[in-house]
Amino acid sequence: MHEAQYDELTQLARELNRRKREAGEIITANTLLRVATELLLRRRSELHGNTEAELLISLK
Repeated sequence: MHEAQYDELTQLARELNRRKREAGEIITANTLLRVATELLLRRRSELHGNTEAELLISLK
């Protein structure tokens, strides 16, 4: 993971925590990584390509 990606995930986690209306589980960058991983695994049949760019395009 690139440093900029981790920084953006951390910022997104902070934003999501601020938007929460109820107390509960704290959302972290790792939480978002687990969510992203689960989504990727659920959509595995849609993945096609030989490069990172091609894989990203196949999921759009």
